[in-house]
Amino acid sequence: MPILGIKAGVGDGAVVGSVSLYIICIWVLLSMRRENHLIGILLSDTMECARGTRNFVFHGIVGFSVFTTVSNYESPIRKLKQQPTESRLVAWLTRWTYRFLILLPSLTIITIMVMDWVSIRYMGAPFRKDHTALYWTLSRDDWVKRLYMEAVCLLLLIPTATLCVRTILFDDGTQSVLREYEKKLPEK
Repeated sequence: MPILGIKAGVGDGAVVGSVSLYIICIWVLLSMRRENHLIGILLSDTMECARGTRNFVFHGIVGFSVFTTVSNYESPIRKLKQQPTESRLVAWLTRWTYRFLILLPSLTIITIMVMDWVSIRYMGAPFRKDHTALYWTLSRDDWVKRLYMEAVCLLLLIPTATLCVRTILFDDGTQSVLREYEKKLPEK
């Protein structure tokens, strides 16, 4: 399968997948950083506005935030006069599931590397006459290629994990600034 004029096969999936996950993590981090900066600056600029304006700003932001939550309200509202109820356990589970999903690209690269080595060392090759694992049949050139590919994956794992952690930090910052702003809504 040619990618940008480069021949790549199934054996190159670890590197192609790791590069793809790294690029996606860059995009997610830049999006989360932009959201954090825009919300932080907007809330800072509207701190001295009238109470009604601050309410519109706050609820407008919270209304469009899908993953950034401010409250622990996790139960559905089923009646017009019903107040939402808090569920700290469900809120905790939801937030940690979201964090796990943000870290998933890093965990995927680790899984790719582990499964590469497991398949080479321990899994038999069904289309070989004696079904031996690749470990016993790889040539020196094949080993060099495998080590090179695993090194590329390892080198991509470090910045990918850093991007994932920074994404979580920007999301936590956005939640924090929204909670701080919400506490100041009743003033004036």
